[in-house]
Amino acid sequence: MQNLSLEPTSPDRFIAEAATQHTKHLIQNAARTATWVADAHVLGAVAAIVWLGSRGGGLRQRTVADHIATTVAAAVIAPKLIKKVVNRTRPDRVVVGPDRQGVKTSGKPHDSFPSGHAVHIGALVSALSRDYPEKRWHLRAVGAVVAGTRVAVLAHWSTDVIAGLMIGILLEKGVRHVLAFESRRRWVPSNIGESVYPARKPNFGAIDLGRVAPPVQDDCYEPICVDWAT
Repeated sequence: MQNLSLEPTSPDRFIAEAATQHTKHLIQNAARTATWVADAHVLGAVAAIVWLGSRGGGLRQRTVADHIATTVAAAVIAPKLIKKVVNRTRPDRVVVGPDRQGVKTSGKPHDSFPSGHAVHIGALVSALSRDYPEKRWHLRAVGAVVAGTRVAVLAHWSTDVIAGLMIGILLEKGVRHVLAFESRRRWVPSNIGESVYPARKPNFGAIDLGRVAPPVQDDCYEPICVDWAT
């Protein structure tokens, strides 16, 4: 199968050239350090540790850990698959002159689209914002800054990062939908005549094997809520 080739847009080139003209070794070193926060190996290790540690916790702790671990796994795999069929040359191979001012080469030369780091950020921030809504704006601000470092180090065009964030958010919503469905299925009792979840109005008081079904909102299994409009 022939790969799809994507050329950078005019705004992509403008932003990349501006980043090249105004960068220096200190900026590059700082940006590259910050970008490690969204590295697949770092996130995978942290998610695994959190998931293992949650196994001895309560229902909410385990469910949140399942949500985050599954989301991170999906976000790590998805960009690798997309890069196999999409070719786009990284800006650090195109717009940087002989004096690189500390700009290093990143990854494979034609793996610019999408930004894997941005996919990770979009998915993780979306998941954490759902599980900890009181901190959503702080999380989004940090995510935006870290995603921006991928443009600053000339590893990706700006549209690579924007597309990556959108892909990550959609992945998280898909994971949330699947986990919510599985949670409902797991709690439907087999020893009573009426389902715990008829239509959209669940019976909150049903008991299955001595367990009380957790609170359920419309299209929501706390803390995994499905709301495709947000």
